Amino acid sequence: MKIFQILLIVITNLLVVWPSIAFAIFNVSKAQGIPECEVGQNSYDCAMAIEVKELANGNDRVSRKGETLIIHLENQLVSLTSKQDDTYEGTICYAYLGYDSQLELHIIYVQLYEGDRYLAIHQKSGLQYDLIGYPIPSPTFDFFAAISEDMGAGFSANGFEIWQASGQTFLQMMIIESDWGPRSAMWVSPHQLSIKKVCWGQNESSELIPCGTVIIELKDGVWVMSE
Repeated sequence: MKIFQILLIVITNLLVVWPSIAFAIFNVSKAQGIPECEVGQNSYDCAMAIEVKELANGNDRVSRKGETLIIHLENQLVSLTSKQDDTYEGTICYAYLGYDSQLELHIIYVQLYEGDRYLAIHQKSGLQYDLIGYPIPSPTFDFFAAISEDMGAGFSANGFEIWQASGQTFLQMMIIESDWGPRSAMWVSPHQLSIKKVCWGQNESSELIPCGTVIIELKDGVWVMSE
């Protein structure tokens, strides 16, 4: 299974990520103090350690039986069974990261044979959403963003997306695959998101370096990007 390196830091009380090549975005407060979530550790091991902590804290919305993760929704159960058979098509593993009470979403980390993604499930409607990263809610919880940086391997997404809450459903308003890496993101207002960029240096052997900031802003009902 692909090894991902992650380094998590906090800026204000929002989720911010400092990854290496391809990475998992986890909620900072949940990852703090977990040895499996230290730099250089396997991201799925980190996600499973977060799940163990969630279960130990008495989260009655989730349970596990062996390889099957069970999400207890308002009107139904959702079962997600991990499978590992050393093939690209046959490997998928699930780990529970937590419940966002404001968005009413269960967040699940999904490890593939190469790369990863996230799954969000609404507690009341049961609707499921595939995300490229851990949802970062806006201050008013009307929107959330997700980012993913994979400037090297190309197994995971490299870009960002914006989703809008609409009752018990979420609508994808914007998705961008970029030629730069979104290194971190934070909401600076309810309708404005700031993303720090990284790019490759001029030399082939160079590392990723900061290369500016982009602003994603809602203007006249449309999300637009400016640098």
